[in-house]
Amino acid sequence: MLRKPDNSQIYRYDLFGAGPPRREVFGNVLQPDDRPVFKGPDGMKFGVDGRLYCTVYNQRNVTVLDRNGKVAERLMLDGAQPTNLAFSADGTTLRVTEVSKGQIEALPAPCAGLALHDPKPGLR
Repeated sequence: MLRKPDNSQIYRYDLFGAGPPRREVFGNVLQPDDRPVFKGPDGMKFGVDGRLYCTVYNQRNVTVLDRNGKVAERLMLDGAQPTNLAFSADGTTLRVTEVSKGQIEALPAPCAGLALHDPKPGLR
């Protein structure tokens, strides 16, 4: 029997363990409801607070998972279909692309974003 994939899971991989990387469930971002519409995680970024910020398509929010993968909060949006997010350089704003209304939403950021590169100068 084929199982329908669970589109709500966020996975992590153990890259530093012995043997090949293992996939394991880190958390789940979906709110339960009965609407027959695709919903699922999309763009993700880490904050310097160690939490994972994840846009959830067709759920109208950015779901924030704590370090243990539990839902810490949901940052509500104007549009229902967020696809990506970015922290402003000064750490005060979270910008979210939203496709159903064709807009970029700005929310107060609870923290700055974690750098997506090695922040130490001179390393290559």
